[in-house]
Amino acid sequence: MVKTVLHILTICLLFLITNRSTAQTYLIDTCSFNSADMDFAPTYYKNGIIYCSNRKSRIFSNYFDQSNVRVTDIYFWNDSLGTSVFQNKINTKVHEGPVSFTGSYDTMFTTQNQFASLKGFTDEKNTLGLYIKVKENNKWSAPIKLPFVEKDFSYAHPSFDNKNQRLYFSSNMSGGFGGMDLYYCDLANGIWSAPVNLGKSINTQGNELFPFIDVHSNLYLSTNYYSDSADLDIYYTSQIDSVWNIPSKLSAPINSSYDDFTYISDSTGDKGYFSSNRNGSDDIYKFTYVYPAFEECEENHKPSLCWEFAEEERVDLDSIPVVYQWGISTGDTLIGLSIDYCFPDTGYYEISLSLRDTITGLAYMNVGEYALSIEAFNRPYIESKDTVLINNAIYLNADVSRLVNYDVLEYFWQLSDGTMRKGSGLSITPSEEGYIYPTLGVIAVNKATKQKEKLCAYKVIAVVETPFIDTTEANDIYDQNKLDILEQIEIPSDSMIYSVQLFESDSLYTSSDSLFKDFVNRVYPRYLDQEGSYSYEIMYSDDISTLYGDFAKAVEMGFDETILRQIAKNALSVDTAFFSRLNNESLVNLIKSGVIEALDKIELTVYFDVNSAHVESAFKDSIQMACAKAGTNVIVLLEGFTDANGSYEYNLELSKKRVDSVKKHLFNYGLHNENMTSIWFGEKFALEGDGKGLNAGDRKVTIVLINK
Repeated sequence: MVKTVLHILTICLLFLITNRSTAQTYLIDTCSFNSADMDFAPTYYKNGIIYCSNRKSRIFSNYFDQSNVRVTDIYFWNDSLGTSVFQNKINTKVHEGPVSFTGSYDTMFTTQNQFASLKGFTDEKNTLGLYIKVKENNKWSAPIKLPFVEKDFSYAHPSFDNKNQRLYFSSNMSGGFGGMDLYYCDLANGIWSAPVNLGKSINTQGNELFPFIDVHSNLYLSTNYYSDSADLDIYYTSQIDSVWNIPSKLSAPINSSYDDFTYISDSTGDKGYFSSNRNGSDDIYKFTYVYPAFEECEENHKPSLCWEFAEEERVDLDSIPVVYQWGISTGDTLIGLSIDYCFPDTGYYEISLSLRDTITGLAYMNVGEYALSIEAFNRPYIESKDTVLINNAIYLNADVSRLVNYDVLEYFWQLSDGTMRKGSGLSITPSEEGYIYPTLGVIAVNKATKQKEKLCAYKVIAVVETPFIDTTEANDIYDQNKLDILEQIEIPSDSMIYSVQLFESDSLYTSSDSLFKDFVNRVYPRYLDQEGSYSYEIMYSDDISTLYGDFAKAVEMGFDETILRQIAKNALSVDTAFFSRLNNESLVNLIKSGVIEALDKIELTVYFDVNSAHVESAFKDSIQMACAKAGTNVIVLLEGFTDANGSYEYNLELSKKRVDSVKKHLFNYGLHNENMTSIWFGEKFALEGDGKGLNAGDRKVTIVLINK
């Protein structure tokens, strides 16, 4: 594979492959410019393509490397002109290409040997480097080596991302995960950043080569790590929140049992070129992808996961302070004569009901037991927000958990404008107010019949100019002695939160009333519309166990009507006056439980290098912009995390340092410490994607700013 790494080859032959068994069609054809030698690494250039070849191009002299293989040169081809040497004085006595261009085609990034002569060098010693050439007065300048290139390592296969001014490439520099890894460098104000490894989710112990970044920021690459025969195959991946997903292999006939590499596609993703040696030598193939048709799709919906449980025969509780306690086989415990509960997924569940003494905390009477089976629908499901702001991105995710009787082969998306895309996820940015109707189509194998089937569903997503707020005049529902409530905020979630209710009363008390004793300034009256009374509550959390301490303390203080109250989020009307009375602790609990998802919230994630608490300049700018949007009455929640590289104690301290570092920048941009609530977790939530918890996405501090 050394030669494959240093001067990869490519092929083309003339044939048509149609894979109708999966309802997808690739039209594949060899390119007319292929020679009997090696042709590979196509790159779009104006109205044609640039590619590499070691065909004989000189009448009296040709150059060969130490393996007696003719060196590669750069060629241009289009339908009308045919093929020709790209331009005079571009090609040299050493290997040239692959190449990449800026959007204006006036700057070229090229691969070539770092020493001008092949004599006296082995391939390993005359390493490959990345060079830049600039076109002026219709002539290309002499090659200039990029500043991060070192002579002891090879750098090859450039792909320039014009949108983000980022150069992707392959290199065997030290510090990688295997042979050749994928890296990127950013260009800012004419200065190149140091190379950044794309990480363990992309790079392996094998060779990762030929990156191609398309206009939608999807990354295509070739690797030999997953192949039993060490042949190259083509994979693609995308980012979510700046973290790369595990690459997915492109289906046949793009990939074969031979070397397949140097994939490129046009802006639609439906046409392109790649290289393969499936015909005995490296040639270039062109492909056209034909999407399957999905008809009679149903609207997106899930099985009903939210249920109400009620005990019809109420037990006489006499004077003993007891509560009804429901136990769910998920591990959740809820309090109430009747409860609303949302199960996490389909499946079989057991529910028990008992009476619990609120003084001793012991369950002393079993009331009943129930069983519930929630069946899966076995249809595709689009996981996304139901509403998006104009010109804001929304991510559509294919939820395969609903297809328990199928093995999914491929995903397809059709957008409202007719655009088609492939992949398990898709990010879109609507530009007009109204509704969009993305359709998810799936090709899957029925596990029972072993037959391939087409399944589909569509979702209705509202595109709005401003967040939804249902404003109601105070006199229609409330009067002035009911907290002056003017607005109701829609709560989109359908799961539960919990509070400690001290008592209910028709009278309105302030949070500072001495009646509340040790809970002064922690108690908040919530008006119960149907009962026409106030519920006086402390704390809010989606984890009922975090409230037990305050519950026991309230009973000890003499609040003998105290109960642990459970509230369905989608049934909770949260008023702005109510929120203005919350302290930071209660507000943080509401943030984490998801109740205030629809309020004025700013979210930001700051990522860190390994073992570092230094905030990079790009994140400093984002922090400054977020602070500029913060109001005068703002609450800030900071949560710090690390990967699992290091001891537990070290990582816990490192996550605290990262939080403190971010706090310092927030303070410098005008926010005050008393507005900030900080939590650090160390490696507690390190992802398991690589089996070791070393993901770059774990090295972060998340910031949530709430304008009260």
